[in-house]
Amino acid sequence: MNDHARRWVSWMTTVVLCTALGAAVGGCSVAGLGRDDPGRGEERGIALAGEGAGSCPVDPSGLGLKVVDWEPERAGERYWSSARRFSEVAATVGEPVEVCGVDGSLRWLTRLTCDDGSNPFADKAEAHRARVGNLGSGGRCERIVDGYSVECPERTYDVKIDMYHCTPDEKRFLSETERMINGI
Repeated sequence: MNDHARRWVSWMTTVVLCTALGAAVGGCSVAGLGRDDPGRGEERGIALAGEGAGSCPVDPSGLGLKVVDWEPERAGERYWSSARRFSEVAATVGEPVEVCGVDGSLRWLTRLTCDDGSNPFADKAEAHRARVGNLGSGGRCERIVDGYSVECPERTYDVKIDMYHCTPDEKRFLSETERMINGI
């Protein structure tokens, strides 16, 4: 197992244990894994499914892993959803690319192109290897934001992605771990 895989396994073990035991032991505090701020979505004026307009779902684990539900007709309002080239994206930890799940992150990365029309990733596995790590919490609802380093001929792009923004239909693509964490 390489170093990247060991770090991921360690991080996921922490997430699963804290998610499973957090409520029983009065919460689980893990530095850098996110926090909840229910008022943040209201300040940004987003409309989410099942939660009413402008609200972020409460994440009982406090880890920033609870999926933010979007109405399908509003999915196009997610940050950077209409970008076609990496040069169009100025994502920050405060305003990251919003997608649904790991697969959504990788599909978004492989869909965009460099300015010359080339794609920096041959496939999803190559896009996944561009992940530089967890950047802490951010975005509309203080969910975990991941960083990716995308090398294009014109420059290297530092892309920030929040993979916790799903429409009901997109939830079917979530991994088993993502489903367990979100009670799906």
